Amino acid sequence: YVASLLIDRGHDCRILNWYDMHGKTGTMKQELVEHTPDLVGISILHANRCGGIDIARISKSLFPDVPVV
Repeated sequence: YVASLLIDRGHDCRILNWYDMHGKTGTMKQELVEHTPDLVGISILHANRCGGIDIARISKSLFPDVPVV
């Protein structure tokens, strides 16, 4: 929903399904570096909370000044 609203308002958004990316840190880092985000938004449901925390940590390690929400 958030990405849809942002796209409707003219922002460039990428939706990446990283559910079950355990052990694929290199892939996540590569995609983040390719996109150079201004903001990283993570949807965390009960089953993927640890993965979401990992993505937040990776994002902050690459882009310490980029907000993670």
